Amino acid sequence: MIVVPAPGRFMVGSPKHEPSRDISEDQREVTIDYPFAISAFEITDEQYRHFRDTPSRDPAITPSKECPDRLSSPGATRPATATG
Repeated sequence: MIVVPAPGRFMVGSPKHEPSRDISEDQREVTIDYPFAISAFEITDEQYRHFRDTPSRDPAITPSKECPDRLSSPGATRPATATG
């Protein structure tokens, strides 16, 4: 896990000129108000559930009660990939 510090701002979405861009991918600025932990590597739903359901020694990285039951989206056929 790596910690994303806060506060911070970044852009999400796709530029209007990007090939194969979907109409729902408008760019917008996102603000991070609090730090959070994220995996630096792809993980399975089983690994995620283990992390979510195992109490941490560090309360700063304990998953919140709003954590979803699974990571992958219904109908997903491949993991998301980072670009850039």
